[in-house]
Amino acid sequence: MESRLYTMILAGFLFISQGLFSQEIKDFTYFNQVTYDHYLKKEWDLLIEAGKEALTQEYDFYYLRARLGIAYFEKGIYSAAIGHLRKALSYHSSEPVMLEYLYYAYVYTSRYQDASLLYYRHKDILDGLSLTWIPKFFDGMTIEGAYKLSNHTTSLGTETGDVLYGKAGLRHNIGGRIYLYHYAGILNHLFTDTYFQENSYTRFRYHFYQFDYYANAHVLLGKGFEIVPTFHFIGVDAYSVSYSDLYYGIGINKHLKRVRIGFHFSYANINDNVIKQFEPKLQYYPLGNNRLYLTLTSIFCKGDIDQEVFSGSLGVRIFPGTWLEGYISSGKSQYISIFDGAIIYNNPDYLLSRTGASVIHYLTPKTSLMFHYIAENKEQFSSGDPYLHHVFAVGFNFKF
Repeated sequence: MESRLYTMILAGFLFISQGLFSQEIKDFTYFNQVTYDHYLKKEWDLLIEAGKEALTQEYDFYYLRARLGIAYFEKGIYSAAIGHLRKALSYHSSEPVMLEYLYYAYVYTSRYQDASLLYYRHKDILDGLSLTWIPKFFDGMTIEGAYKLSNHTTSLGTETGDVLYGKAGLRHNIGGRIYLYHYAGILNHLFTDTYFQENSYTRFRYHFYQFDYYANAHVLLGKGFEIVPTFHFIGVDAYSVSYSDLYYGIGINKHLKRVRIGFHFSYANINDNVIKQFEPKLQYYPLGNNRLYLTLTSIFCKGDIDQEVFSGSLGVRIFPGTWLEGYISSGKSQYISIFDGAIIYNNPDYLLSRTGASVIHYLTPKTSLMFHYIAENKEQFSSGDPYLHHVFAVGFNFKF
């Protein structure tokens, strides 16, 4: 009897022990092998799941990061791929495969400045690869034209008419760390004044000519930080009057995984009004790539004019080479600057809201067309009459 009981206890112990030891020991060897197997089979989701588990258990090594970076890249989640690829390169900084994946991960998230810096740091290696885009001093060119159609009539006899505008700009890459964009533009704005004299009306038309020069630079500081200095000069020549407006700005941005946060400050003297703008910004990429993005911006103005404006945009890739973006802003403003000072409303009329849509279509990997429609809801400064500017714009963008 005792012999039988002993035999049963021993059999149970052996059964339990066999079950415990039959479980795989999840150590370095296990994670290395399982992620390698998933990599060979291109089972990206399983690879990512195993990789996350390995990192949770504090197993971190070159091949794990390399496979995770490639897995996220192949799934199109480039923002997540960037972190793992950079970590892999911290183990082997000159690995050509990792450099190429990281380079394109930057490009596919529109972080061209980071791609440029990576290229210049590893030019001897990346030059040996067939890159579709190589940063150069003359990096690209932009040509844009716009027509603003006005429906404005006023009780005071001053009519804010149509606007014709054109600009041409260049982009430069300076050593991979500085990315400069600047343009020159010409604007022609038609005004009509109506006078009542001797029982009749006299209409007097005059043109408001404007020349402007804008410069904006992105200076990389490392670890996702960049500073953004800006400058905008506007020279005005109208009937019996000429003057100049000046804008200075400085901003700082930080790239996180799926978010870019920023803050921009500017000082401007517009029509003898001192305008100080404070702009916190947030750009969010829900999918970890530029197929879908959301931008939120707040503008707080101090100085001679206190005002607040809130704006947002939503962009989505609707076809492989086509993006659609919607834009909206609200808040009564005067002499306001938007897009880091690229557009300055120096007409004294109030801007009440701004809504519109843009379509960007790539004809080739280096050539794109841009179509914009914007409705500017305005209020005439002297009379308070409301009116609307319909803005139609077309642009051409080319990478050298």
